[in-house]
Amino acid sequence: MKRLLLAAVMSVVGLANAAPVSGFNGDYAVANWTQSAGTGAINTAGAPNSISLTSGDDGSFEMSYTNFYIQFAVDTTVTFSWAYSTLDLSPFYDPFGYVLSGTDSPLDLVDGFAQLYPDLDAPSPSGATSVFVQAGQYFGFSTSSDNLGGSATTTIRGFTIDDGTIPEPSSLLLLALALAAVGTVTRQRRAV
Repeated sequence: MKRLLLAAVMSVVGLANAAPVSGFNGDYAVANWTQSAGTGAINTAGAPNSISLTSGDDGSFEMSYTNFYIQFAVDTTVTFSWAYSTLDLSPFYDPFGYVLSGTDSPLDLVDGFAQLYPDLDAPSPSGATSVFVQAGQYFGFSTSSDNLGGSATTTIRGFTIDDGTIPEPSSLLLLALALAAVGTVTRQRRAV
């Protein structure tokens, strides 16, 4: 009986591992990301639920980038929501977006940057985004700044990694067999 229960528990544990990662946890904990604040700041105090990127404002009028990125080991879909606010005269000077780069360079801020705000397609300073990332690619969040007129802060929440893993059929079969065996043993004991 104990062996059957152990097999059932092990099957459930195997199924639990197939669930998407929610938040900056596990392999995607903030400690595993590369943080490059430039003249801005990265606030991870809200992790694992949220992180914030703030653009620089040192008065230099020189471009600066605040980046938070990681290399992915598996093909996956990244989903997150974001909320942007700025003290600058215009969000145009402190844009926010995500970066998706190849496997050779961590961040390609020219070709890999997808601006989320300000953008004509995203007139609201908040939204939700899903991005497919291939194994080996770098994915990250980025905000840039002209370092003049005020900073901008973007908070990222609802960060989810879903690699599409489906429980192996053998795990499901093992769970079904274990539960059937437990049911059979229980019925036999009642009959005696």
